[in-house]
Amino acid sequence: MLVAREPCCNTSPTGPTRGSRLRAVAWPVAWLTLIAVLSGDAGSYEHSLKVVAEIIGRIWYVPSGRLEGAGWLADALLYIRKPAHVLVYGLLTWSLYKCFEAVTDWPRNRVWVTTLAICLLCGIGDEAHQATVAGRTALPSDVMLDGMASALALLIQRAREDRLRRLVEKL
Repeated sequence: MLVAREPCCNTSPTGPTRGSRLRAVAWPVAWLTLIAVLSGDAGSYEHSLKVVAEIIGRIWYVPSGRLEGAGWLADALLYIRKPAHVLVYGLLTWSLYKCFEAVTDWPRNRVWVTTLAICLLCGIGDEAHQATVAGRTALPSDVMLDGMASALALLIQRAREDRLRRLVEKL
């Protein structure tokens, strides 16, 4: 079991190097940038439909114009967009967690709460931005999905750490 005061960070005597801190910060910034871009018109349903139709057309050599009007493709897009929320917010959460782990000496509980809070605020900001973009709709269910993805990513990370700790204790 984790102790509340157990530090998360790199505990080397010299601490994390400047390069390792930059790498740790780069990934969350990259995921936040991707979320911001997809939150705009580039991530709209119409644009997503065209991109998916183009990809399917290239795989099966079907002209994309024929696919864009297909009703099944519009339905399938729903099953692509929601898992994409889970994937992107899960990766954002994991990268933020690793960032805080690399650049702070906070206790794990503080890292968890801060990571989850930032990801939830990003989800709320993402939906608020979508409400201002023509062709986009802000959905509270997407914020819930983003929050659940973040919590799931943290639980998976916790399980990985616990498993690693048990392996090290056996040595």
